[in-house]
Amino acid sequence: MKGLEDLASVCREGVDKVFYGVRFIRSRPYSRIAALVFKSCGLPTITEILESKEPREVYEYLVQHGISSPGYITIYRGGSDIRPGDWVAIEYDYASEYGKVYEKRVSTDDVIWAGTYEKEFYYVPKEMRCRWKGIEDFCNDVLNDPPEEKEGGRLKWIEEHFEEYLVIKIIDAVTTIIVTYMIIRLFEPYLTQSTLAAQAAIQAMVKRI
Repeated sequence: MKGLEDLASVCREGVDKVFYGVRFIRSRPYSRIAALVFKSCGLPTITEILESKEPREVYEYLVQHGISSPGYITIYRGGSDIRPGDWVAIEYDYASEYGKVYEKRVSTDDVIWAGTYEKEFYYVPKEMRCRWKGIEDFCNDVLNDPPEEKEGGRLKWIEEHFEEYLVIKIIDAVTTIIVTYMIIRLFEPYLTQSTLAAQAAIQAMVKRI
């Protein structure tokens, strides 16, 4: 897909590795994929913030820095050029804290609040917002690979990174066990009461007989 060509090499290593990176590494390029796939739908654009005036602290911050209506603004990033999914700022000085500053002129529809600090945003072009259902869908779109090629890449990555794959599966299994245990403990009193009530009903029926 145009604008995401540099992420094709990451997706070629397999969906499982991308998932691992998004979940545990959380730095570029995986932070970009996380923003594009998982965060672009649930967070407001600058345009939406200006129109709703919410969140209030972000709205006031934007107005304080001369952004009071939708349109085109300049965004900044320190340390590397600006690509879709990147963390960006609307303040040059704030971006400069992270290295050499790069800038880009974009629409307020293409910048979403990061949901953390009022100074932090993501650059997500409008056409990429809410586009993908998950990492597999994202990589499929970026690579435009047939299913058999995608599955072959996945199996190859598992073979070459079996220990990392095993860690992912173990964490998922342990999480499932913990959640199941918590649910059982939560409903245990109700289950006990239901069992006692059932036993009492059976004893009452026996006595009538």
